[in-house]
Amino acid sequence: MKTVCAWCEKLIKTGSGPVSHGICERCLRREMTAMRIRRLRKVLERGVRGPADVKAIRDAVSEFNSRPESLRGVGLSEAWGAE
Repeated sequence: MKTVCAWCEKLIKTGSGPVSHGICERCLRREMTAMRIRRLRKVLERGVRGPADVKAIRDAVSEFNSRPESLRGVGLSEAWGAE
């Protein structure tokens, strides 16, 4: 079965027969980063309410500081503004 990325349509796995969809590593990293940004935005807007919020902030800041390349390809204004 041939597998293509549902986001960018990049070929993930070759094969014959029907086409299946998945997510490539690049799109997965981009989507996970956007998700962290949206979570961080929500926490910052409503205020820190507990350990899970502190962990969300710590994880986001840690990743962005240690892996700035994880922000590459992420529309920050779009991710930040997304509901």
